[in-house]
Amino acid sequence: MKTIIVNPQWQGGADPVTHAGAMELKELYLNSCECALAPVALNDANPLPKSHGVVGFEALKGQMEEALGLLRRIGPDRLLAIGGGCDADAPVIAYLNERYGGDLAVVWLDAHGDLNAPAESSTALFYGMPLRSLMSDDCFGLMENPRPLTCAQVVHVGARDLDDAEEAFMGSEGVARITVEDVRRDACAVAKAVQATGCTHVYIHLDLDVLDPAEFPNTPLPVEGGLLAVELMEALESLAPAA
Repeated sequence: MKTIIVNPQWQGGADPVTHAGAMELKELYLNSCECALAPVALNDANPLPKSHGVVGFEALKGQMEEALGLLRRIGPDRLLAIGGGCDADAPVIAYLNERYGGDLAVVWLDAHGDLNAPAESSTALFYGMPLRSLMSDDCFGLMENPRPLTCAQVVHVGARDLDDAEEAFMGSEGVARITVEDVRRDACAVAKAVQATGCTHVYIHLDLDVLDPAEFPNTPLPVEGGLLAVELMEALESLAPAA
């Protein structure tokens, strides 16, 4: 069963415009589709309170648990998720990794690492932590995660603005990293890295800041030196047999 879920979570980056953007995507492109809508509060205090090293912790905890519960009730085996920030994908990936018993490769297309732990983050914003959180059994206290991701399941693509702690984590834990130059040399580089995971299911996380700002400037944190749109499409097309 296939499901589209719209999760307009904004607290991860503490900017309500993220909610508006996700809902606009739904209205523009998904009006004729049946979608599951994750419940997201808009009336949170501004600025959001910080606890457990995470800004907006309580709101995020409630929303992520509800989104995961929603997916478990629906029970899809294929998912298209529309965010929200990158953190909106955390319950989606947690659900799929649980459903497939860890047989899930996660392709994380992003200019940033999203691999900070709360103690390592200079901002305490959860949108810089979701991928790392999925490697713990409770997502830093935000959500039940009975099947944590392993580093061997992750293929990180296009990162070029990493914090020191993220660089150190990727190096020490052996996270597969495909650079923009790697994709430029070989459009199948991502597909080959996915094949090397040994997983038979694939989830593709796409943050559009993986693209060069000259191609797509409309992101909160654009980073020079990204992929061209045609290069991104070729890389995604190479994954089609595995997706």
